Amino acid sequence: MMMELLVLPVLEIIEDDDVEIVEFLNYQRRTYTICVRINHMEFWDDQDFKVRFRISKEVVIEVLGYINEQISSQSYR
Repeated sequence: MMMELLVLPVLEIIEDDDVEIVEFLNYQRRTYTICVRINHMEFWDDQDFKVRFRISKEVVIEVLGYINEQISSQSYR
């Protein structure tokens, strides 16, 4: 009787593991999508750029001049 009580929980655990394995094997990844990014400096005129980002294009260009070395990628991928 004691042996039967121990076997049932173990079987349930094994069944749960089987379900997890089947779910893992049937897992479908989402398709990899690449979104086209717009160049905001070209897309917006000066006035709309300032309304959207609350900063002028001139200030952005000046700040980029200061931080460009720190934010540039080391690779060309």
